[in-house]
Amino acid sequence: MNQREEIEFKTLDGLTLRGTLYPSPRRHHDTRSKPFRHGICQFFQEAGINVLIYDPRTIDPAQQMRNYHDALTFLKADARIDHKRIALWGFSFSGAVALAAGALDKLAALVLTICPLTIWELSPSRMRSVMAKVMLDRESQLKGNRPFSIPMVAGHDELRLINESKEIIPDFEVTTTFQTYYNIMAWSPFETLRHLGPTPVLLVTPEDDRISPSQKQRS
Repeated sequence: MNQREEIEFKTLDGLTLRGTLYPSPRRHHDTRSKPFRHGICQFFQEAGINVLIYDPRTIDPAQQMRNYHDALTFLKADARIDHKRIALWGFSFSGAVALAAGALDKLAALVLTICPLTIWELSPSRMRSVMAKVMLDRESQLKGNRPFSIPMVAGHDELRLINESKEIIPDFEVTTTFQTYYNIMAWSPFETLRHLGPTPVLLVTPEDDRISPSQKQRS
């Protein structure tokens, strides 16, 4: 099975987001839906779950969170979908975004996240250094220069995996702009996450996650 539909939907602020809907062939009450950021769509489709995967806007977690609401609204309008059983899904950084979206939107029946990035702490000295470079980058861009970028990852094994991704996705960008770090550091969802209940939440955390260790996630 590889049935898929190219779709688009409007956000509240008028942006058009595009993606792909993998409709389940089942037409009974077990049909669910998940707005996906990543995942093996066909696996869920064959299990009777409709899957929506779409391109998010840039790295702006507050806007991405609002777009989860827009995706849910889009799914609710599809007669094939049980709007009472729509789940939000997120992987890594989008896992944190999905959690925040689920905390605010109680129309989501479930939030499922895989190795969610819930920790982004910097020491005070490191924070000052990073933000100083961010502000220099802003000044440079206002003068018409291209954004400053740095490698997405620094470790040898991680870099090898990222570079291998370019064989599958030739235009995959392996660098990160300084403003990406600004957008991440300027967003603090942790107070929002206190409002997740009573929505069911499943966090799947790798045992050796060094970025967001499970011990810190429990706190």
